[in-house]
Amino acid sequence: MVDLTVLGRREKAAELRRVVTAGWLLGILVDRASFPGFLSEPLGIASAFLALAAFAVPTRRWAVAAIAADAALLATQMPDLGNHMVLRMVVDVLLASWWFARTTSPLPALRTMVILLYAIATFQKLNESFLDPSVSCSAYMATVTLGEFGLPPAGTAVAWATIVITFAFEAGLPVLLLVERTRRLALVAGVGFHTVLALVPIGGVASFSMFMFAAYLSFAGPDTVARVVRFLDDTVVAWTERAPRIAWALIAGATVSATAVATVVPGVLLIGVRFATLGIGAALLWLLLGPGTTTLVGRSRPTTASGVVALGLAVFLIGSAALPHLGGRTQASFSMFANLRTEIAGNHLVGDGPRWFGYQDDLVDIDDEAGTLLRELGPGSLVVPAYEVGRRLHELSDESGTLVFDDASGTHTMDLDAARLRFPAPNAIEGFWFRLREVEPSGPVSCRH
Repeated sequence: MVDLTVLGRREKAAELRRVVTAGWLLGILVDRASFPGFLSEPLGIASAFLALAAFAVPTRRWAVAAIAADAALLATQMPDLGNHMVLRMVVDVLLASWWFARTTSPLPALRTMVILLYAIATFQKLNESFLDPSVSCSAYMATVTLGEFGLPPAGTAVAWATIVITFAFEAGLPVLLLVERTRRLALVAGVGFHTVLALVPIGGVASFSMFMFAAYLSFAGPDTVARVVRFLDDTVVAWTERAPRIAWALIAGATVSATAVATVVPGVLLIGVRFATLGIGAALLWLLLGPGTTTLVGRSRPTTASGVVALGLAVFLIGSAALPHLGGRTQASFSMFANLRTEIAGNHLVGDGPRWFGYQDDLVDIDDEAGTLLRELGPGSLVVPAYEVGRRLHELSDESGTLVFDDASGTHTMDLDAARLRFPAPNAIEGFWFRLREVEPSGPVSCRH
């Protein structure tokens, strides 16, 4: 058993590792239910079963197997993988390695990730459209959530309130987490905020909330860690030990049932996962509000290896967030739900960044029929960078038809085979790092995610 110094106290590394891993395993389960398509794949089914098993029987074997299955599932989605999913895969690797290299803690990296994610989210939202209550993503999410309960859309006052609350939370949380006196307030506010977000009926929001719950636990004080361990031991583990055969039958049955429901009525899973996240968030709030210190668990001075990992993760986060402002990736980047536009006339209050990459330039206006073909979501014509036309055309290699488009040289009509020659396929590195949204060339930017 390896102990970690806790700024003058000592805490068993095994307890903290188990608590963070348990939160992450719940995140995997919520993610499988949030994206039912994953439950049609062997790795998706395996990761769900293994996560249930590891949560009930907290041993290294089950935990590492579940996390490795999740990482492998995400790897199969390459290069069509958003930066958030890449980050998930990195954390999978860090947590799995923690169960083997027990002296190399991922805690500095997890804490760095939480602080930077909120700082980045705040910066990306500093744009004209997010501050416009008629199109702001905050107002949009409030409206679709109210609609789920049969309530009228968010009015101007509610829209402004959601914008102000979002900015106050995302800008203030990193500061509150860094100060020991306000750390408990930050954790309670963070868990409360993401618990409420779980009500939003948009795929992936509840999943993101669950993974943030797990990341928050890296900031938990030793007393909170001990309470979570006791809670797990007195509920899940105790019941599993009393009736192991029934427990394993339920784990297998839950996996099979979820797979069947995902195939027949996936909407049921999406509803269930939102209310499950609400319950988990409420339980975590109760555990966080108990007495105790908020001194960080972990070495007062991280090891060199832990520091290097944290620095590498920080570089990835900052670099990925900067790409839209440098003429690079805009799709599935760290600007989701931010109303950000960097193509043509950008809407960020800081202004346009240097165009180090030219992927957002050379725009092509596709006609309505082809726009439906090339668009990943929804019908209609679209304006998209020429690079992105090439990427999508080559992903649709089995499709045939005619492409009508306008570019800087005029209007063109050509079949898709000729269009693939006109718009070359990106190389492997480009295909992963540079994926671009459709462009909204003028006026306010709608909420895109």
